[in-house]
Amino acid sequence: MKTRIISGLFLLMTCGLWAQDFAPIGAEWHYTEGFFMSGDKNFLKITSVKDTVYQGKACRKLLKTRIIWCNMRTETEYVYSENNAVFFWQSDLTGFQKLIDFNAEAGDSWAIQMNDMVIATDIDSVLIEVDSTSYIDINNQLLKVLYVTYHGYYDDEFEVQHPSQIVEKIGDKHYLFNFFPEIGLVCDGNYSEGLRCYEDEELGLYSTGIADSCTYIYHWTVIEGESKESIFSVYPNPTRDVVEINTNSQESMVLEIRDLTGRLISKYDFRSNTEIDLSGLPDGIYLMKASDGYHMEIKKIIKN
Repeated sequence: MKTRIISGLFLLMTCGLWAQDFAPIGAEWHYTEGFFMSGDKNFLKITSVKDTVYQGKACRKLLKTRIIWCNMRTETEYVYSENNAVFFWQSDLTGFQKLIDFNAEAGDSWAIQMNDMVIATDIDSVLIEVDSTSYIDINNQLLKVLYVTYHGYYDDEFEVQHPSQIVEKIGDKHYLFNFFPEIGLVCDGNYSEGLRCYEDEELGLYSTGIADSCTYIYHWTVIEGESKESIFSVYPNPTRDVVEINTNSQESMVLEIRDLTGRLISKYDFRSNTEIDLSGLPDGIYLMKASDGYHMEIKKIIKN
């Protein structure tokens, strides 16, 4: 009788130990991988590989195919879920921190702390503020969506903000670990351009449609006879609000504006000279990438 009771208690404790709602074993995330000053595209993959006990916590072990260099995180992550929130191991500060809080409503916030990448003794923080919430139907499951703004600071002098969406069961749609030290610095390595696909056995496959497939790869090639001349110009630069885009190309142009982390802010299609209003953007440095199908060019623009 005692043996049965002990066995039953052990079973209950074991079930409770591994009761994780986030990142079930086998779950996969695919993100579009972009590269600084390049038109190449690849994919970043994160996989939930097993249950494990890490630093005294029952966790899910996540493995990445490649790291994001400016994210300053390793190939292995440890996460666990508790009370509808997700926590991750922050090795900088040797402790678990809150990554996501699905209990949050508009006006709520939480912070992620990390060591400063320049002065190791300093502590940086990124504040995640919930602007609004809604729900999305994915494969007949109604999931909560947090519309958030990340607030970071560069050298304690000016604030850098970027918006994103965090989806229940999936996480941040830009990248699962969507933060890094010195958030205002130029990243001249690789970066995520957003979630392509998420899949697990319970939810099934969810595709955002930003790429032809979860594993789509594109290599930018120089077209024979490509002109060495600039295909577009921007004036004035620096600017306070409106910039004029001039082009000599006879083709339809696609113009993307990204921040220094590679995050897409806006996209335009045009065939002739046009004006773009940047007054709604925070002051800072941005990248403009123009392509006409034959040529691609990137310029930096300063908004002040």
